[in-house]
Amino acid sequence: MCAAEPVKPDTYTRFLEAFQPYGLKSESFYVAYGLAENTLAVSLGGRNIVSVNKRALALGKARMTTEVSEIACATQIVSCGTSLPGLDVKIVDPEGPFPS
Repeated sequence: MCAAEPVKPDTYTRFLEAFQPYGLKSESFYVAYGLAENTLAVSLGGRNIVSVNKRALALGKARMTTEVSEIACATQIVSCGTSLPGLDVKIVDPEGPFPS
């Protein structure tokens, strides 16, 4: 598992490529979101590299790029997977009201 933040797509891909000849299976290596307050992990199972719009990301929105014309304004990110069972994960504005 790699629980760095952020996980760079090229680092993830190069690590897999470097260690697959020694037996590392792609299904055995995944990305997670680690959080010290949670002791180990908040999410698991990330393996997908997605292309998102840079401008939308700068505004706090993750909008997938789907058109060839968007490639110049896109960046790649690695999914951190899904939250662990029993966890309710919320992304909040630290300046705004906290959700209930």
